[in-house]
Amino acid sequence: MAKKVIVVDDLDGSERDVVTHRFAIDGEYYEIDLCPQNLQDLRAALEPFVRAARRVRKGRGNHPEPTATTLEVVRSRPVSEFSREQRVAIRSWAREHGYDVADHGRFPTEVLTAYQEAQEDYQEAQG
Repeated sequence: MAKKVIVVDDLDGSERDVVTHRFAIDGEYYEIDLCPQNLQDLRAALEPFVRAARRVRKGRGNHPEPTATTLEVVRSRPVSEFSREQRVAIRSWAREHGYDVADHGRFPTEVLTAYQEAQEDYQEAQG
Protein backbone atom coordinates (compact mmCIF):
# COMPACT_ATOMS: atom_id res chain seq x y z
CA MET A 1 0.00 0.00 0.00
CA ALA A 2 1.38 3.42 -0.95
CA LYS A 3 1.34 6.30 1.48
CA LYS A 4 1.12 9.95 0.57
CA VAL A 5 3.12 12.44 2.64
CA ILE A 6 1.82 15.98 2.77
CA VAL A 7 4.35 18.62 3.79
CA VAL A 8 2.71 21.53 5.56
CA ASP A 9 4.18 25.06 5.82
CA ASP A 10 5.44 25.56 9.37
CA LEU A 11 4.27 29.19 9.45
CA ASP A 12 0.84 29.28 7.88
CA GLY A 13 -0.21 25.64 7.48
CA SER A 14 -0.53 25.82 3.69
CA GLU A 15 0.14 22.66 1.68
CA ARG A 16 0.84 23.95 -1.84
CA ASP A 17 4.43 23.69 -3.18
CA VAL A 18 5.92 23.39 0.32
CA VAL A 19 9.61 22.49 0.45
CA THR A 20 11.95 21.82 3.38
CA HIS A 21 14.78 24.35 3.72
CA ARG A 22 17.84 24.04 5.93
CA PHE A 23 19.78 26.91 7.51
CA ALA A 24 22.25 27.43 10.33
CA ILE A 25 23.19 30.20 12.71
CA ASP A 26 25.57 30.11 15.68
CA GLY A 27 26.51 26.56 14.80
CA GLU A 28 22.95 25.27 15.24
CA TYR A 29 21.17 23.83 12.20
CA TYR A 30 17.46 24.13 11.57
CA GLU A 31 14.95 22.87 9.02
CA ILE A 32 11.72 24.61 8.17
CA ASP A 33 8.98 23.72 5.70
CA LEU A 34 7.95 26.76 3.68
CA CYS A 35 5.74 27.61 0.76
CA PRO A 36 7.30 29.84 -1.94
CA GLN A 37 5.90 33.09 -0.44
CA ASN A 38 7.20 32.37 3.05
CA LEU A 39 10.60 31.34 1.63
CA GLN A 40 10.67 34.66 -0.23
CA ASP A 41 9.86 36.45 3.05
CA LEU A 42 12.68 34.57 4.84
CA ARG A 43 15.17 35.45 2.11
CA ALA A 44 14.04 39.10 2.16
CA ALA A 45 14.52 39.23 5.94
CA LEU A 46 18.03 37.74 5.68
CA GLU A 47 19.06 39.68 2.57
CA PRO A 48 20.69 42.69 4.32
CA PHE A 49 22.77 40.34 6.47
CA VAL A 50 23.72 38.06 3.58
CA ARG A 51 24.69 41.08 1.48
CA ALA A 52 27.02 42.33 4.25
CA ALA A 53 28.46 38.89 5.00
CA ARG A 54 31.41 37.05 3.50
CA ARG A 55 30.75 33.88 1.53
CA VAL A 56 32.37 30.75 2.97
CA ARG A 57 33.20 27.71 0.88
CA LYS A 58 32.06 24.31 2.06
CA GLY A 59 34.69 22.87 4.37
CA ARG A 60 35.31 19.66 6.20
CA GLY A 61 33.09 18.57 9.03
CA ASN A 62 29.61 17.28 9.73
CA HIS A 63 27.73 20.16 8.15
CA PRO A 64 24.56 19.50 6.20
CA GLU A 65 24.70 20.04 2.49
CA PRO A 66 24.57 23.77 1.79
CA THR A 67 21.40 25.15 0.22
CA ALA A 68 20.39 28.56 -1.02
CA THR A 69 19.13 29.35 2.48
CA THR A 70 22.19 28.16 4.42
CA LEU A 71 23.52 30.79 6.82
CA GLU A 72 26.10 30.12 9.48
CA VAL A 73 27.61 32.71 11.79
CA VAL A 74 31.31 31.92 11.97
CA ARG A 75 33.14 32.36 15.27
CA SER A 76 36.54 31.07 14.18
CA ARG A 77 39.73 32.37 15.77
CA PRO A 78 43.31 32.12 14.54
CA VAL A 79 45.27 29.29 16.12
CA SER A 80 47.83 31.86 17.31
CA GLU A 81 45.27 33.07 19.89
CA PHE A 82 45.62 29.74 21.74
CA SER A 83 48.60 28.57 23.77
CA ARG A 84 50.39 25.41 22.64
CA GLU A 85 48.75 23.52 25.52
CA GLN A 86 45.29 24.78 24.51
CA ARG A 87 45.86 23.77 20.87
CA VAL A 88 46.93 20.27 21.92
CA ALA A 89 43.94 19.95 24.27
CA ILE A 90 41.44 21.16 21.65
CA ARG A 91 42.79 18.86 18.92
CA SER A 92 42.87 15.89 21.32
CA TRP A 93 39.32 16.57 22.54
CA ALA A 94 38.05 17.02 18.97
CA ARG A 95 39.53 13.72 17.78
CA GLU A 96 38.16 11.89 20.83
CA HIS A 97 34.71 13.23 19.98
CA GLY A 98 34.79 12.29 16.29
CA TYR A 99 35.81 15.59 14.70
CA ASP A 100 38.23 15.69 11.79
CA VAL A 101 40.93 18.24 12.64
CA ALA A 102 44.22 18.94 10.92
CA ASP A 103 47.53 18.87 12.76
CA HIS A 104 48.04 22.58 12.00
CA GLY A 105 45.94 25.60 11.07
CA ARG A 106 42.60 27.01 12.12
CA PHE A 107 40.07 24.99 14.03
CA PRO A 108 36.72 24.46 12.31
CA THR A 109 34.05 26.66 13.88
CA GLU A 110 31.94 23.68 14.86
CA VAL A 111 34.91 22.21 16.77
CA LEU A 112 35.56 25.42 18.70
CA THR A 113 31.88 25.83 19.50
CA ALA A 114 31.51 22.23 20.68
CA TYR A 115 34.75 22.37 22.69
CA GLN A 116 33.77 25.64 24.38
CA GLU A 117 30.31 24.27 25.22
CA ALA A 118 31.84 21.08 26.62
CA GLN A 119 34.22 23.13 28.78
CA GLU A 120 31.35 25.29 30.06
CA ASP A 121 29.29 22.17 30.85
CA TYR A 122 32.25 20.65 32.69
CA GLN A 123 32.84 23.83 34.72
CA GLU A 124 29.13 24.03 35.63
CA ALA A 125 29.16 20.40 36.75
CA GLN A 126 32.21 21.05 38.93
CA GLY A 127 30.39 23.69 40.86
